[in-house]
Amino acid sequence: MPYSIIQNHPQCSTWGVVKDSSNRLMGCHKTKTAAQAQLTALNMAEQEKAPAPKYATRAAAERRASQIGCSGAHKMGDKWMPCSSHSAFERVTGGGSSSGGGYKNDLVFGPSGRIILQDLNVALSSNFKEMQKNRPMSNFVQNVEEYRPWIIDLLKNEHVVLVTARSVAYEDMTLERIKSETGWAPDDWCFNPWEDPNGKGALRAHRAKAKYLKEVIFPKYGDDPAIYFAIESNKFTRSMYKANGIECRDANRDDSLPWKTLLP
Repeated sequence: MPYSIIQNHPQCSTWGVVKDSSNRLMGCHKTKTAAQAQLTALNMAEQEKAPAPKYATRAAAERRASQIGCSGAHKMGDKWMPCSSHSAFERVTGGGSSSGGGYKNDLVFGPSGRIILQDLNVALSSNFKEMQKNRPMSNFVQNVEEYRPWIIDLLKNEHVVLVTARSVAYEDMTLERIKSETGWAPDDWCFNPWEDPNGKGALRAHRAKAKYLKEVIFPKYGDDPAIYFAIESNKFTRSMYKANGIECRDANRDDSLPWKTLLP
């Protein structure tokens, strides 16, 4: 398989998922279980790029179905294929999307009917502007950062992927802070493992988030832009989302006028 789990990557001191050919960090996780979930999604996406699998027996197709997230088997000519129908097979493998990939998981959408790609800095963090006077960053995250309660209320019933330019070095402490301050946690997250090639710190937000889409989010959930909705404070990242066909909304920085719904 093209991806592996390792420990003590230079950019991840816990459980890292890396691309074998380049040792590129695809995700940094607090637990091996979380890393395994990402590894499975990435390797499965690679496997499903191959021609549709056909099996001589129903039992073999059913075993494969249980591995890719569906059940049963259906006849295709004189062979068997995973999933109870071909449409179910296409849904979990992405074969039914006009762009070559569709929704791949059996999770239940929230009221918006979308996967929410939620920006952290500025959009969710209500006092990120105070970060500079509360350095180091670890102090700000662990002791100072606060989050917009009205947007937490809107997010809590949605499937949310927290998508941030913040370094993976602050992943665990950020997630712990969000949970302790709000009682809520995102369903998934992408923190920034990349450095700017010009040596200017972390890779810029819009470039990092474009890589998340291509290397993490689309392989895991599918590349049909209609299933996503982004809430984003950075104008360059909003342009990037729109270029990928993803509907996007600028973050609301005025807490005196909270949104009533996530989607406009």
